[in-house]
Amino acid sequence: MKKILYAVSAVILSALMFGCGSTKKAEPAPSVQISTPKIKIERMDWQGASIGSEPPAWLEAVVNGDVNSVAKALGVDSSKYKVFVLNNSGKTLDFVKVWTEQVDAVSEVAGSMSRVVGQTVKAQLQGTDEEVSKAVEQAVTVASSVELIGLEKKAQYWVKTRRLKTGVTTPQSDADYETPIYTYYVVYVMENNVFDKSLKSAIERGISGNTDQSNVLKQIITSCLAKTLIPDVEVSK
Repeated sequence: MKKILYAVSAVILSALMFGCGSTKKAEPAPSVQISTPKIKIERMDWQGASIGSEPPAWLEAVVNGDVNSVAKALGVDSSKYKVFVLNNSGKTLDFVKVWTEQVDAVSEVAGSMSRVVGQTVKAQLQGTDEEVSKAVEQAVTVASSVELIGLEKKAQYWVKTRRLKTGVTTPQSDADYETPIYTYYVVYVMENNVFDKSLKSAIERGISGNTDQSNVLKQIITSCLAKTLIPDVEVSK
């Protein structure tokens, strides 16, 4: 059965203000959701489709951006374990399978955390370009230096999709679609207490001082990495 999906890139901005040359504590600003136009995606094939299986609930949670349901769908106790979801895409299934088997999980998760933290700090801090740039650099350094001890693979799954070419609204043939791609999703888990200790240590090493600005930066990093980390993916509707 063909499935229609939509590609939506959404970023939640919950702004904490950086005082420019001021010691006044930052106040949180209202959350704002920014999203791009929806693009039709067709799910052509998926792991287990040949025997009539539907994608697992955890994958549905990932593609819907429902970070709160990923751990639950996996049967993982989120009070004890942190969940990381990575993905990679390619034109052949063999290519993404090889990535799944050979991927350096620690390096990939660390890279994912660094990107998320860097983007979040840049979006949430207000100040001069120099101040924001320095804060982003500090945050990325902290995220990349978190020791991911005991990282364990929990699940993996692949899907094959294709999207309409730009400007096409009603497809008439395969020529109206971009080249199909395969995407592999891999889930890793790590004990929360171990991760929290490692994160605290990384923050202490990477951010010195006890100023309002440094405390705000520490708060943003801690809050950002407290959640299940999932990639920006196609969202089903």
